[in-house]
Amino acid sequence: MKKILLTVAFLGAAFGFERPLQARFIGGSQLYEVTPIAGDASKFTLEFDTLPGGTGDFAGVHPFSFTNTFDTTSDATLLAPVPTFGNGATYGAFDANRVLANSNIGGISRVLAFRGTFTPTIPPFAAGLTANPSSSLTITINQTGSAVSGFAILDARVPEPASIVLLGTFCVPVALGLWMRHRRLSQAS
Repeated sequence: MKKILLTVAFLGAAFGFERPLQARFIGGSQLYEVTPIAGDASKFTLEFDTLPGGTGDFAGVHPFSFTNTFDTTSDATLLAPVPTFGNGATYGAFDANRVLANSNIGGISRVLAFRGTFTPTIPPFAAGLTANPSSSLTITINQTGSAVSGFAILDARVPEPASIVLLGTFCVPVALGLWMRHRRLSQAS
């Protein structure tokens, strides 16, 4: 038992020392203004302009503009080819892998929502950030008469540290218990 505790203590100390720049998921949210450029009943092109005031890792990232085309005929056409929101060369890119919403209230509003991965470009994002596979993108376009307005929100959430600590504190005792049970069973036979 002493050897086990000594090994656990040694491993805890070894993993307790962190390198100064470790990769971590990008986190935060960014709001975009949406300007419709062209479209028909199911396929349209939108220009996105980054608005100031992003939160988390998006805060302070320079304004950026890009254009995307969406075919809203079905979830399959929205994902084939995979829609890339952004520009991986100078800003970062959100690659969708699942459609959460594709709704249209004729002549009034349209909502598109995706789940996917946002991969930041460094710079303008800080060093040490990596792609977040739990990101979401929501695009909303509203029309009142002939006036059309829209916005988009890119949200990259990260697991809260308390959840990670709880998971770790649960796994170590369970693993130790299973190991001790296995050891007892092998000694009994």
